[in-house]
This record gives sequence, structure tokens and C-alpha cells, in this order.
Amino acid sequence: MSIGYTVNTHRLSQTKLLVWRPDLPKERPLPVLYCTDGDMLQGIEPALNGLLTADSVAAASPCLLVGVYADDRDRDYTPWPAPAVFRGAAPFGGGASGHLQLITKQVLPFIQAQYRVLPGPQAAGIAGYSLGGLFAIYAAYDSSAFGFAASMSGSMWFPRWLEYMGQNQPRAGGYYLSLGDTEEKTRHPVMSQVGACALQAADILRQKVGDDAVTYRWERGDHFTGIPQRHAHMLRWFCRQQALLGHTSQ
Repeated sequence: MSIGYTVNTHRLSQTKLLVWRPDLPKERPLPVLYCTDGDMLQGIEPALNGLLTADSVAAASPCLLVGVYADDRDRDYTPWPAPAVFRGAAPFGGGASGHLQLITKQVLPFIQAQYRVLPGPQAAGIAGYSLGGLFAIYAAYDSSAFGFAASMSGSMWFPRWLEYMGQNQPRAGGYYLSLGDTEEKTRHPVMSQVGACALQAADILRQKVGDDAVTYRWERGDHFTGIPQRHAHMLRWFCRQQALLGHTSQ
């Protein structure tokens, strides 16, 4: 059975939110997945419906999907300042801590007040794409608000990031990482390392939380291929994790 979604737009101070709610009884509490770059989620409904309809486990536990916009990705998604990696680009601002505070102190309470959601970190996830994927894993290290974190084509190459991952303990219990199988096929000295960095990040997480807690998926294509489908694959993973926790409609 296909699951429909109602999309709502909210403004929280200067932050725009897009919320996809499954068309289910409003009294039913839902797990929540917070995603960076709400604009990347535009057009996800067909891919999402197709995947969840074909996956009875994931379909049993659909979630509330919240897209959170950022004012400046290079600032809001990076954990510390760093030089630009592309000629002519601005340096990275290192404002992830402040953006994470915005999400945990303002966005989460707002969503909990506006929608009926399941309580606790086990029913909450954080996800992102590219620099947003870096931010999602950072959030799993710096906050206990999320039980799950997902990084799609995440910027695990960011300076000193893998060292940080190895020296600190993540707080979330489950992780999803994915990367396009041609993303590293470039002459750029940094971008050519994205595959090795993503695999190393996954290995670090496995060492810290166990093999079963980390899912790694190779997608087809480069960094800009099939972004809605990659989000849908990730969301199916999150819904399956929620189903395994017993957060289902049964």
C-alpha cells in the first residue's frame, strides 16, 4: 500500500523548515528524521513512496521527515575553520556547534510541540548530504539527542576530521554512510580521496560501536547523481531501524 505525505512549511525565527508527515492518523506518534539542506528533499516523494511500498518492514514504521535549512553551508556544517578546497571559494567557517545548538534547542522542541512524535533519542535521527553529511556525523559525536546518524556522500575528507573521529566517542547507536561509486574519479587532490576517507570513517565507527551498528552503501554515479533516491535509500534504512525497535503501526 502506498503511503502519502503532507508537506508543511514552517519558519522558526530565520530558519526555514520543511516537514513531510505520513498520511496516518494524527494521534499516532512517529519517529523523526532531521535532514540538512531541506531544498535537497524537494521531489523525494516518488522515490520515497516506491521504496517504502516495496519494503514492508520500512513501511510499517514511516517517520516524520524534517528538512532544516542553513544560512551558510560552509559555515554551519563545518566543525572548525579550514581553508577552502576549491579555487575562489570562501574558507570554511567552523560554525557547526552553533547550528547544532539551533537544531537541538529550537528545532527539536518546536517539532515536538507541533507534531506528535515518539520521545527520546532512539526515535530521532540526523542526516545530511555532502557537507551536511559531515555535520550529521559531527552531531552524533557532539550531541546525545540522536540515536541514529546518516551521511550521504559526506565530506569525511574535511581537514583533521578523521583524526577527531578516532580520538572521540560517538553518542548515537546506529550509522549509515553512502557514496557514489564514481565520486573519487577526479584529479582534484582532495576529492580523489573521498572514497578512502568514507571507508575509513565507517571503519572508525565500526571499531567504536560494532559492525552491526554501521551500514555502508555504494550508490551509482558521481556526487550529483540521484540525490532524491539516495535520500530515499537512507530513509528506508532509518525506518527499518525504527521497525526493529518496535516503533510500528502494529
